[in-house]
Amino acid sequence: MNCNKFYGGRIVRYKFMCDALNHLEASTLEKEHDVVLLPPASGNKEIESDEEDIDDEALHRSNLPQESESLALQASIAEPPKARSEHAGKSEYEIFLLFRTLEIISYITEQTNLYARDKNDHKFMVTEEDICQFLGLILISSCHNVPSENDYWSTAEDMQAPIFSKTMSRDNFRTIKRYFHVAENQKLDNSKIAKISWLYSKLKKNLQQFSVFHKMLSVDEAMVPYYGHHSAKMFIKNKPVRFAFKIWMLCGSDRYPYNMDIYC
Repeated sequence: MNCNKFYGGRIVRYKFMCDALNHLEASTLEKEHDVVLLPPASGNKEIESDEEDIDDEALHRSNLPQESESLALQASIAEPPKARSEHAGKSEYEIFLLFRTLEIISYITEQTNLYARDKNDHKFMVTEEDICQFLGLILISSCHNVPSENDYWSTAEDMQAPIFSKTMSRDNFRTIKRYFHVAENQKLDNSKIAKISWLYSKLKKNLQQFSVFHKMLSVDEAMVPYYGHHSAKMFIKNKPVRFAFKIWMLCGSDRYPYNMDIYC
């Protein structure tokens, strides 16, 4: 179900979902159906904010989908993979490797070294192990916050994180961060997010491959804070995070993300 117009925020999205569910309940076919909810498209219009103010004119009955519109369903539904039984005995790290695959790490390593060559640094060389360690420290920094990046290698008792200095030096971390790349600049497509589109496509494929779909799904936006300059960054006045990338998320009742799409 693809809503091509965005009328009144969550109210109209809720109506679309209710109409689809009512249509399924009224069906006489005795088989299960998969309902895929896609985020609304904005066309070529520039949208600065998606405040929750409801426009009475936009919610007029003439603007809403008519009852004659039907929901397109697939003729045959493939059974989802038996992900739970197959991976039930694995550790947390083994489960994590299902999504952060060796293919992703190898590609990032290749593109990071290539980008260093493009920047005329022929002495720099990073390995797959270095990339794994770098990403691990990035993940740790999201839950262990200190005032500045230098403080992660500090020896002060009130802020030190020994795992950083034991994993790699500060200069090595900064060098990898400077050249870190997930796309080949000479082969970018015409998109605002071309430099990360390959990574997102791989993550979405893995997320859907090892998931068990729930009956209760939710579509909403997630805000990723960003303070740099980028044409896809949004300013939304009434959000807790006002300057950020907005990502449409399709999630289950257990907060598992099945699909995500960066709003451009």
